[in-house]
Amino acid sequence: MDYDNAQDVIITILEVTTSILKGIKKLRGIFVKAKK
Repeated sequence: MDYDNAQDVIITILEVTTSILKGIKKLRGIFVKAKK
């Protein structure tokens, strides 16, 4: 496995995880507002 390829995979995984976490935070905020 090439180092460049591995780096690309790691970067994409990090980007996906960060975007998912941001989405979860947004959803939580919406649920909290809806409950109030």
